[in-house]
Amino acid sequence: MTKEFKKYAIKYTLEFFVIVLGISISFLINEWNSNKNNMISHKNDLKGLLNDLKNDSLKFNPILIGLEEGKIATQKIVEVSEAFNIKKIDYDELVVELIKVGFPYGYSTFFMTDATYKSLLLDNKINSFPQNIQKKIINYYEFIAKRVVDNNHIVDEISLNYYNKIHPFALYYNNNEENHSLINNYFKIESVKEKYKSIDLFIGSSNLLNRIFVYKNQISRFSNERDDLAKVLKEYSKSIP
Repeated sequence: MTKEFKKYAIKYTLEFFVIVLGISISFLINEWNSNKNNMISHKNDLKGLLNDLKNDSLKFNPILIGLEEGKIATQKIVEVSEAFNIKKIDYDELVVELIKVGFPYGYSTFFMTDATYKSLLLDNKINSFPQNIQKKIINYYEFIAKRVVDNNHIVDEISLNYYNKIHPFALYYNNNEENHSLINNYFKIESVKEKYKSIDLFIGSSNLLNRIFVYKNQISRFSNERDDLAKVLKEYSKSIP
């Protein structure tokens, strides 16, 4: 082996290792940048989920308050309509009590804030979360959300039927609350008298009261599920560097 050959062999070997080292370092830098960007994105997704859950919490509270108020008002209608049907009070007394109650229940329903969750699914980033947390997220936004929507439909259907067919005065009252003359004259109409003297008011109000009670319990459970998921995500956020 000549000196010249050795010279070039050493030269090209060094150049080869320099190139390999340069490529390796470049690859490591790119991988580091990619991991850094993925972590930033993951933190933003986590923050987005927590913000959405906070919005849900803000929605739960007024709905629960409305349900409690609706339960009290509807319970009163059940009581006075029952008293009328067993002849403890007469029609005029029934009217006075119904006017006092006015519009009993606004049937406001709950809809989840799920923009971040949909984004996670669309970009397949849900897999960035640990498996146990993935299950909790999916349970909240899929299974609980479906139960929420199903119960929303039931509440809307029962409430609309109640106000349109059983207790139409409530809607009339809502539109003419300040006009006491119109409100008092409403119950003097013969067809109205016939409707409110039937047992339908008692039965319909009892059905609505039962649905309000069930829905209130369900919303309370959904709220607890929200609290549990938010707690888990907050704890998880502490483990992220």
